[in-house]
Amino acid sequence: MKRLLQTGIIESELGRYHQAIDTLTRHLDKVLYDRKAYFERAVAYTASQELVNATQVCIQFVKAHSSSEIAQILVPELKELVNS
Repeated sequence: MKRLLQTGIIESELGRYHQAIDTLTRHLDKVLYDRKAYFERAVAYTASQELVNATQVCIQFVKAHSSSEIAQILVPELKELVNS
């Protein structure tokens, strides 16, 4: 499983963003709470200029790693997005 994470990071660094996104998504299907993988996938989405997907990945990360109440206190604008 760690190999998928490393492969995804390398693909992203080489500018193969769509491959990196696919690889990191496969990794996250197996390891649900890997902060590094969520971060790297968000980087790949952003670099590929898929900002909507990058935002969705960010919201998934917040949902997976904190309570929605805390997230909404930190970033009130997330309230509507987190609840959707």
